[in-house]
Amino acid sequence: GIYNFGVWSFIRAQLSMLVSSVDLFVIGKYLPIKDLGIYDKSFSLTERSVKGITMPLNTVLFSSFSRLQEDSVAQKTVFLNALKILLLILVPSIFGFIALAPNFVLTLLGVKWTGAIIPIQILAGSLFFKLPGGTIASLNIANGNFKVQTLCELGTTVCLITLCFMLVQYGILAICIAVLIYSGLNFLFGLFILKKYLMIKLTEVFKTFVYPIGVSTIMIMVVLSFSENIFMDQSSIVHFLSLVIIGIIVYALIVFFLYKKRYLIFNW
Repeated sequence: GIYNFGVWSFIRAQLSMLVSSVDLFVIGKYLPIKDLGIYDKSFSLTERSVKGITMPLNTVLFSSFSRLQEDSVAQKTVFLNALKILLLILVPSIFGFIALAPNFVLTLLGVKWTGAIIPIQILAGSLFFKLPGGTIASLNIANGNFKVQTLCELGTTVCLITLCFMLVQYGILAICIAVLIYSGLNFLFGLFILKKYLMIKLTEVFKTFVYPIGVSTIMIMVVLSFSENIFMDQSSIVHFLSLVIIGIIVYALIVFFLYKKRYLIFNW
């Protein structure tokens, strides 16, 4: 009932608040203030920069999933199409963060922020699991699996807290790896709930990753080739912006080609 939903909603909200602050708390308590600044900057440039896309989308999807509870076929179609769109938008961004982190940091932030390069790359990698995981969680909750979803997130939250306190002695890179592990576990638990309670095949979910990953890989190969062989000054803003524009153009052209050739299909 509503009471049961409210209880688990409250617990999940508290877990979300805990997850959003435990890494900063541990770093601030046990590591120098410089490390806290580098981690916070890295986190802001990765996860917080894409929340403006994913949070409104997942809110709308939750309403759609709830309305389609009685029509599992239509719900599944909406879910897979939404996941395709989300991944087509965000996977190239994640690949770009990872590949161009050195250019981004040195060009826009300066040499004093070079310590943020690897944290940005690791945290960007965690988005690969975290972002689709949010859409999967919305579907699970809309179908009444709030308790199971929340219990899974409770387990991963305990894991994150434990890893943060265990690994903080090794520095912020270890904390970044803890966040990566936490995101991966949440993603896997979400897939487990989809398969067990909603009977959605994991192969159908994994197929939505194929084209975004493949096209993003080609895009990055082209961008890095241009970076190494065409441009001379690799520390200028013009160089960085040129790489971003080239990446967008290459990615858009390949996706358009796949769509026109019916390799990339949306079942509306």
